[in-house]
Amino acid sequence: MNQAWIQVDIYTTTEGVDLLGSALSDIGHPSFLVTDADDFKSFLDGKYGAWDYYHCDMLSLSEAETTVTVYIPHTTQVQENLTAIRAMLSRLKASDYAGEFGRLEYSVSSIIDEDWANSWKKHFKPIGVGKKLLICPSWEHCCSEGRIVLRLDPGMAFGTGADVTTRLCLEALDDAVEDGCSILDVGSGSGILAIAALLLGAGSVLGVDVDSVAVESAVCNAELNNVSDRCKFICGDLAVGVTETYDIICANLSADAILALAPDSRRLLAPEGLLILSGIKENRAREVTDVYSQQGLAPGVLKEDKGWVCIVLSNCVDRY
Repeated sequence: MNQAWIQVDIYTTTEGVDLLGSALSDIGHPSFLVTDADDFKSFLDGKYGAWDYYHCDMLSLSEAETTVTVYIPHTTQVQENLTAIRAMLSRLKASDYAGEFGRLEYSVSSIIDEDWANSWKKHFKPIGVGKKLLICPSWEHCCSEGRIVLRLDPGMAFGTGADVTTRLCLEALDDAVEDGCSILDVGSGSGILAIAALLLGAGSVLGVDVDSVAVESAVCNAELNNVSDRCKFICGDLAVGVTETYDIICANLSADAILALAPDSRRLLAPEGLLILSGIKENRAREVTDVYSQQGLAPGVLKEDKGWVCIVLSNCVDRY
């Protein structure tokens, strides 16, 4: 049954966020969401690195009042919780002689938790990709229709095959994988690319992801597809610590992460090996190609869809 919640939005300033967060923790609300215009402006200015994309709706955050949001279960204790929040805000107002913490007022609204952990599943349906693959949610029954079925439960990890960047990478693997080849999947996420490569005939795969939750998801998905004996997933930063060479390296990452991977690409790619790079915005494709060309890799196939690009490079100039 769906759970009802009370959403409490408390209005403050950038300077008041830490103080308000501490005060909320003191009255039993250690978890909260912060919306801060100054922080978002720093994001747009590149303080946290270059970003290839963000949703246009996010631009409204640059004008938003700084808000700390708390979610309270709609139970018999809801009034008690609201009374505690009001008292806490009154105390903070009384001590804020300079008015630097904003108006410290709040608004309340009701929301329904539609099983947040699972409601996204209704949007994930079987997807045919390339010439051979059918990506099938683990909870659905799929008719293969002559395709190779890859069963997937991505959970919190990235990669379902529905997103353009993953699909472009899957299509490139469909064309590139040869029987018995070895694969390195950098930024493995849900494990979809690694598992697809094995189902297409690869002999072994090493998947690397910086997120331990993604690694756990990939391990579970490998078990779903009965390929656990031919793959390994580890938690790590890009290809740091990887020492073997591979016939194919695939990386579905941001352009900046792909550029950071470049110095390791040549040493990890076997002679005549292929490098499949996806997650690149069209306006940064030339930049990525130039950097990898400096590593001695020859650009071959370039696929584009909806402003995203997948680049396939070779460790052998004569391959294409």
